[in-house]
Amino acid sequence: DALVVASAGNSASNNDAVPHYPSGFDADNVVSVAATDNRDRLGWFSNVGATTVDLGAPGVAIYSTWPGGGYQLLDGTSMAAPHVSGAAALALAARPGSTISAVKALLLSTVDPSPWLAGATVAGGRLNANAAVRCSGPTLVLEAPASALDAYVGEPIQIRARASRCGLTGGVAVSAAANGAALELTAAGDGLYTGSFTP
Repeated sequence: DALVVASAGNSASNNDAVPHYPSGFDADNVVSVAATDNRDRLGWFSNVGATTVDLGAPGVAIYSTWPGGGYQLLDGTSMAAPHVSGAAALALAARPGSTISAVKALLLSTVDPSPWLAGATVAGGRLNANAAVRCSGPTLVLEAPASALDAYVGEPIQIRARASRCGLTGGVAVSAAANGAALELTAAGDGLYTGSFTP
């Protein structure tokens, strides 16, 4: 029952190919955070991952405390993750009945889109705490498949979608179709819907 906000890493690598932990744990309560600059560009050092890094947050030239006293401008996904933790706390305060998994979906579905993060993160954007707190309608995050994928005839494609009403899982229904035919989705609880499609 805890949301774990984890830094994606600072190796300029792809976490889909080379996992980074703890951000790489495939769990509904883990949010992996990349670093962005003041123009919403991906930090040159930040790890990415279309299926393993959830969203970006400010992590370049962040004014922060320094051991031994004083302050410095610091770069890193460790500077980005606290922004997401704070936004999650604000969202939970605004909607006390929210589940952890639904708060994760809320944060991912209310990002500001960024071309630098599209295809590099699950949500394709930078954290927008204001949008998460002021959310007023249903939210949906397509966790899988990734926005760019290779599909092969006869090989199933897994579908994972998370839906909520701004962090509350009641009163939301999800349906999907492929090539005009309805896909069967299973409600797995906590706003998660799963299924598969075989081309």
